[in-house]
Formats: sequence, C-alpha cells, structure tokens
Amino acid sequence: MAVDIKLKRSHTHSNIPTTSDLAEGEFAVNTYDRKLYMRDGSNEIVTVSNHYATDYESATKILYVTVATSTTDHPYHGTGSSNKYKINGIFSPYLHLIPRNTYRFDQSDSSNSGHPLRFYLDVNKGTAYTTGVTTNGTPGSAGAYTQIVVSDTTPSVLHYQCSAHANMGWAAFTNTRNLTNFDTDDLSEGSSNLYYTDARAQAVSINNVVEDTTPQLGGNLDNNGNNISFGDASDQVGTDNSLLFGASADLKIFHDGTKSVINDSGTGKLLVRSNQFQVNNANNTETMIKATQNGAVQLWHNNAQKLVTTSTGIQVLSEDTSSSAGPLVVLHRDSSSPADADYLGQLQFKGKDDGGADEIYAKVTGKISDASAGTEDGLIETAIKGNGSFTIVSRQRSDELQLLNGVGLSVAGNTTLSGTLNGHTIPSGTGTLALTSDIGSTDVSGDSTPQLGGDLDVNGNAIVSASNGNIAITPNGSGSVIIDGLSHPQADGNAGQVLKTDGSGQLAFASVSSLAGAGIQNVSDDSSPQLGGNLDLVTHSIVSTSNRNITLAPNGSGKVVVGTNGIQFGDGTTQTSAGASQGFAIAMGVALG
Repeated sequence: MAVDIKLKRSHTHSNIPTTSDLAEGEFAVNTYDRKLYMRDGSNEIVTVSNHYATDYESATKILYVTVATSTTDHPYHGTGSSNKYKINGIFSPYLHLIPRNTYRFDQSDSSNSGHPLRFYLDVNKGTAYTTGVTTNGTPGSAGAYTQIVVSDTTPSVLHYQCSAHANMGWAAFTNTRNLTNFDTDDLSEGSSNLYYTDARAQAVSINNVVEDTTPQLGGNLDNNGNNISFGDASDQVGTDNSLLFGASADLKIFHDGTKSVINDSGTGKLLVRSNQFQVNNANNTETMIKATQNGAVQLWHNNAQKLVTTSTGIQVLSEDTSSSAGPLVVLHRDSSSPADADYLGQLQFKGKDDGGADEIYAKVTGKISDASAGTEDGLIETAIKGNGSFTIVSRQRSDELQLLNGVGLSVAGNTTLSGTLNGHTIPSGTGTLALTSDIGSTDVSGDSTPQLGGDLDVNGNAIVSASNGNIAITPNGSGSVIIDGLSHPQADGNAGQVLKTDGSGQLAFASVSSLAGAGIQNVSDDSSPQLGGNLDLVTHSIVSTSNRNITLAPNGSGKVVVGTNGIQFGDGTTQTSAGASQGFAIAMGVALG
C-alpha cells in the first residue's frame, strides 16, 4: 500500500518556518509562495528554491528601471499616474529581496526623468523608508540610481514608488530572518518521523492587512472591539481607501476628505431594502427623510414635516406662523439669461385614453412676458386638449384676462362686473346683463339680431320710432301678435272688413253685413246720432232720397247760420252779401208755402 508523505507546509502568503518548526535537515514548503525551506547546519532557515524570477540572492544585484504607459498587466492600472515602472522589462513585479544583499535600481534610462524611485512603508507613501537607502544622480541621466541594503531588521514588506507620482510601482518582500516580532503555531507530530500539518505552519503573523496583497477570510471577521478604518480616498474614481463590492467594483463606499460617497457605477439599480427607511442628521436630533412600508413617505425641513404622501396623493404642509403663511410650492427656473416667453414651469394633468396610452389632457404654464429688470411681467397660460390636439384657451396677465381661439364665456348665476368693456362703463346696480353683441353699442339698433332673454318691461316708457319709421311686430311662421290677451289675425283681410272677436280672445276680419243684429250697420240705424266734431263733407253733399226734405232745426233759441260766402240755389243762381239773408228767407218762405 502506498504511503503519502507530506512535508510541513503553509498556504499563507509570506509565511516562513522558524528553527523551532524544523529540525536540522528538515524541509517545509509554502504552497502559496511556491518556496521550499530547510534548517541548515548553522541552525538557520534557508530558502532552498523559490518560484519568483525576481528573487535576487547575489551580493549586489542591478535592476534596470524604465517608465512606460500603463497596461492591464500593472497591478495598479487605472489608478494614480498613467505612467508605471518596469523592472527589467516587467511591469512592477512583486520583488523578493534577500537580507544581507544590496539591490541597485538603475534609473539611467531617459524615461525615468521626473520619476525618482523611493521606498515607503505603505502604498500611499505615508512613511518613507530610508534605512540602508542611498541615491545617486538625477533620474533619466547616466549613473542615476537608488540603492538599498537589506538587513535582518528591514521591514518584511516595502513599497517602491515614485516620490512625485502615485501608484507607479508595487511591493517588495524582504524575507528577513529576524522573527522576534512574529508568533508561531505549534505543529502537531504525525505517525512518522516527519513532522507535518494538514492545515498550515504559521511561522509569522501579519501585522497589517496591507502586508497581504490577496487576503482571504476563512470565517467570519471578528473586529474584537476595534474599528475597521479607511483613510480618505484620493479621488472619486480610484479604488484606494474604499470599500468595494462587485467583480468590477461597481459599488464603492469612501470618504474623500470633505464628504462621504456611495458610488454605484453598475448598470442596475441601487436598492435599499427596509420596512422603514429613515435619514437623520449626524447628531440624531432631526429627522430629514422617512419612508414606511405601506405608509407615507415624509420629507422634513429643520425638523418640521413639509411633504407627505397619502393614499390619494401628496400633501404640502407648513406651520401656521402668521395669517399670510401657508404651504408654498415653487417652480423655479434658475436661468442666468432669462428672456421673454421663457417657460417658468408647467403643471400637467395626465391620464390614459381608452387605448391604454398615457395622455396629457390639460396644461397650466407660467411664462415670462417681460424679463426687463424693474418692469417684469408674467402670465399664466391654460391649454386644454380638444379633438386630439392642444388649444390655448386662456391667457391671464396682471391687468387682463383673455379668452382665446373662439372660447366662449358662460356664467351660471349672478356675476358682478365693474369697470369698462370696450371703453364703455358698466352701469352699477343688480340684475342680469346679457351680452349678445358688442357691448360698445349705445342702443338696440346696434344689434342686428337682438333677442330677449325675458319679458320686455317698458317701465313707464313707450316704444317709439324716429324719422317717420314704422313699428312692425312680425311673428315668425304661424305665430300671432297678441296684445293684452287678444290674438290678432296672421294676415290682412278684405277692404271694408272689420275685426270681430270670438269671445275667447281670437280676433278675425269680417264684413259688416255679416254682423246683422250685432251692431250699427248704417247711420240710419242710429235714431239719435251725435257728432263729436265738425262734419266735414270733403267733396260730398248732404242729400235725401225719395223726395224727402232736409230739415235743419236748431233747438230752442238756436238759429240756422249760413256762412257769408252766399247761398247757391237749385237753379244755379247764387245770392251773396246782404241779400243772402233775404233770399234765404224767400226760399224758406217758398218752401213753407
């Protein structure tokens, strides 16, 4: 049966066995660093082999430094300077420096100009390391270099960086033999003479996470009552001193020296999940934002609630500090170059049509009418959708309300009007004002098609005409003229006809002959006729029929008076002047005889 023999081993980066871990001639392997260690006859731990091409174990090693534009091969690509160091043609390798050896970083190449290479205890160059470090010449010129002598006291990890620019280099592991500051784990003894562990042989402990470039957790991180502290990020784009999430560091949390930032650069959403989300001030004395599941979203100002959502919409609130105070909603166009006709803001009223599409049905727009300083004018414009398109229906200015595009005015109930319309003063008083034409007309004649909205009350006045004009009352179609309850005929009668009533208010034309027994047909029907004025014969005569006399018989002492123009007799003769009386007497005498 085959027997597996396992060397003592560790998979922790930079973990080196101690003399207490290995007996003389015994081996141990670091599987992460790919290094084999042995305890030699001088009671020292030596490196038998290593994987790094940059392990330099000669007494003095020359490393040739150049500067080139960064590629993805560089560990700090995309951060700091776009220029990066190359060591022997390789972008910033992770160097393995052996104690008691000297390493000279040759910067004679002209690409090094302005990029002095120096050593630091951290990547951000907070503390420079100068022990055993010497420099010569000016980078970019012949003979220029930076040299370091590695000793047992050299820090286990150094960072080589440009003193003038960020993130141009990387790190160097020094493999120091001074392990007094490191703690060890006891290694369990197996069944054979070979000592091994099936987990790890921890020879050193890492003082700072920065010393491990690829740290991994094997379980939960216990902060042991301490804080996890990040320094200020150098910018908002890099990844230094930031808490990163995602394969491409899409979510980044950092502080840039003045403000704290949550930067989400991914294609998805930044989602905060909570049944109640609340934002308070740093001292936790004021509420600024509060959102509750199945409840309100509230916005606060100076610890006073200003806006809250409800099941039916939103409410804007304000404290009742004065009679003129109230909720204020401001639509502010913050333009440095305002101009006439600029929109200040717009309220839109939106809903769906019966096809399910969202539609805007009405808009109220605030505009600049005059942007001149000191004489500023504004206006409010209302537009309503009709027949599928918007129409501006009204425009209100400080001194005028316009109804536009054929929009009419309909008023239900009483409305008080004052001032003038078309330059004409509106009379005071109460009642109803019907505008059927231009209000500027001074009489009814100005309205070619006047209509009454109620009964016409002449109020003690008369309907008259001017310039001998007729007053015509003409009903439409089969309508009749009704005067004081009497309905007059709709058409004219025949000559000589008179109006008669049917006793029910209906008048009609009728001939006099058809009225027998209902009235006087001839003067002879009146046995005691009387004149209400002088009898004017015009061109006619007073005659009798059937040889009857014409008798003029004054009452009492009355006389028959004949005018002074004379008397004309039947034979054609005329008696005039003084003889007229005599002749008349003779005539009378003859008649009596």
